[in-house]
Amino acid sequence: MSNASLGNWGVELEHIDSNVRPGDDFFRFVNGVWLDSFELPPDHGRYGSFNRLTDQAEEQIKQILEESSVKTTERTEIEQKIGDYYASFMDLGTINAKGLEPLSEWVAQIDEIDSYESLLKVFGTVARQQTTVPITLSVSVDRKNPDRYLLSVSVSGLGMPDRDYYLEDTREMSNYRETYSENITSVLNRMAHAHAAEVSQQVLDLE
Repeated sequence: MSNASLGNWGVELEHIDSNVRPGDDFFRFVNGVWLDSFELPPDHGRYGSFNRLTDQAEEQIKQILEESSVKTTERTEIEQKIGDYYASFMDLGTINAKGLEPLSEWVAQIDEIDSYESLLKVFGTVARQQTTVPITLSVSVDRKNPDRYLLSVSVSGLGMPDRDYYLEDTREMSNYRETYSENITSVLNRMAHAHAAEVSQQVLDLE
């Protein structure tokens, strides 16, 4: 059995700040030296053991993908599928050449929504494909009664960070709303949508 990636379980004594009395601030006492010396990676807003494990796993997955994408006669069928899929994902030339054309089928389906039934059909189809939809349904344990399950309804989020970006009456937030709307319009125009500006405003109003 290989050793754990994060070492043995326990308190790392070298991180203890002996200048702090444990009864005054136990967290600082145990972690003081680490807090003063650790440099947060520039691409992280927080860092801990789970972040470290995630970074390690992503590096390992990247290595597997890159090795599998090298065309050799020794590749297994699974390695070939993985490698070819990864290579197609990284083929920016082909992706950029196609532009937004691959999305046209989805946009057409959205444009054809004219009832609650057709709306739910599109939501269900998209959810099965693990793509984000505005409203999602799931089954989870009842928080008030763990002996039963309930249907949960949740929203997928907003295009901008929070409600202030939509409602706050300041020049800064107004600029954000204007830029956000222009971005939606630009994307729809690239897809030759007939009512890009109108739909962009509808998206902003709905959110």
